[in-house]
Amino acid sequence: MGDEMGLGKTIQALAVATHLSNQGQTHCLVISPLSVLENWKREIEKWTNIKCFVFRGDKAIKEQNLSKWEESGGILLTNYSHCRILKESRKNIDIDFAIVDEAHLIKNPATKRSKNVNALIKNCKYKLLMTGTALENRLDEMINLIDFLNESLAEKVANNLNNKTYKTDIAQVYLRRKRKEVLHELPALGLTTMWSTFNEKEQDFYDQAVSEGIAGLMKMRRAAFIDEDSQKIEQIINICVDSHENSEKVIVFSFFKNYVLKLLKKKLPFLADDIISGDLSSNQRQEVIDKFSENPNQNVLLVQIDAGGFGLNIQAANRVILCEPQWKPSTENQAISRAYRMGQNRNVMVYRLLTKESVDETMMEIIHEKEDIFNTYANDSVVADAFMNNDSDKEENEAVMKKKVFQIERDRLEKKQEVVNVSE
Repeated sequence: MGDEMGLGKTIQALAVATHLSNQGQTHCLVISPLSVLENWKREIEKWTNIKCFVFRGDKAIKEQNLSKWEESGGILLTNYSHCRILKESRKNIDIDFAIVDEAHLIKNPATKRSKNVNALIKNCKYKLLMTGTALENRLDEMINLIDFLNESLAEKVANNLNNKTYKTDIAQVYLRRKRKEVLHELPALGLTTMWSTFNEKEQDFYDQAVSEGIAGLMKMRRAAFIDEDSQKIEQIINICVDSHENSEKVIVFSFFKNYVLKLLKKKLPFLADDIISGDLSSNQRQEVIDKFSENPNQNVLLVQIDAGGFGLNIQAANRVILCEPQWKPSTENQAISRAYRMGQNRNVMVYRLLTKESVDETMMEIIHEKEDIFNTYANDSVVADAFMNNDSDKEENEAVMKKKVFQIERDRLEKKQEVVNVSE
């Protein structure tokens, strides 16, 4: 199921689980990232009458819950890191229906995570993989996911990318609905790009980072936040103050917890109780989000994008700030979809903050290239005819992409310096 984020994949999956349970297929397994485990538990309890057992935590508790699930049926809920433990807990585990949430996390068959999930659900009669981003970097990622469901089809697709039956082949296992097709009542989504420039201190920091080679790339990405007199910080403060005056809530996303979000925590008013990051447990994250959603005096939620960019429902907010570009377009789309999803009743505005003549510009060019690949191969259930002669092996992985971005930036600054020298 490749629906765009926010269209209710969880509820659809639970509807299937309920239907199968009523048909006697009573043992369902849900595998999800740890960060959304608590959300799954809440959704199961809210929308179904099926018993839910969590396989995580203390060894005795895991064994107790697993035994109860085996005996009475229901939904066994676990996270990716516990798949191996679950598999080794029994010689045979009978699973009628397996749901794998955020399935793009198992796109690489060589990883332990993918191998553990495959070993656990391989013989399961019914399987549902859920991801709004079946393809993030390379075409073979989507083929690898298809392989979990239908090995022969995956082989056929991989070997016949130019075949005219490609669209109908994929349609056997790939359903993707888009917001514009099914949610005509969903409010408008707006995106505005807000540009800024480095001040002298930031520019010196940025130039020094470039001189450090590829090792300085992360410093380059956060250079706009090293000085208190930062245009980006001023932009963020203005958006948050305006939102508070209009009784609206804001989510601020950044990759950098220590260098950006902690700085903003000192600067911004009307904050939620904590930063949503990998330091918080699943339950703690949900508690912060619940209070943020309910408290009219909390208007700003700071979120580390890798920790809170997927699987969480934060429809109380209708403004989203992206502090810097990310390496994959899916990362930003997932983040936006925390607010722009079913249940949202206000127009959503996304603010993309970019610094001129910096790595921000170069990264955005690369992101647009990746979006073109996704739109070609995975943006429809019946995938559009496309440039099938494209070799997926040539698609850049993140490491190669970083080197390319750095090289472009270094060349640009060298040319800039040459111009300065000539003028002098």
